[in-house]
Amino acid sequence: MLKLKYAVAVFAVLAATAHADDSGVRTIDIDANTKWVNVTDGETVQIKANGQVFTWHVSVWPNRSSIELSKVAPEGVNVGSVRAYVAPNPLYRN
Repeated sequence: MLKLKYAVAVFAVLAATAHADDSGVRTIDIDANTKWVNVTDGETVQIKANGQVFTWHVSVWPNRSSIELSKVAPEGVNVGSVRAYVAPNPLYRN
């Protein structure tokens, strides 16, 4: 049971990496026509959507290649149904 508690705690930390109004490295604009965005694991991006801005340090499980942006956006930020496709971090390639 201890391993499960640890996994849940790690997931909570990894999932909670979106911050409101921080300065990001790369800016991604989302509009009504945006269906997906491309990011890289380990990258920090600034997301602009519907007049709102948040910064996301992309950190996902190694076997995860995409995530709904609404899962990482702060509460109250409407990003619609945009999916983020996550490329592997080049620092961890074999």
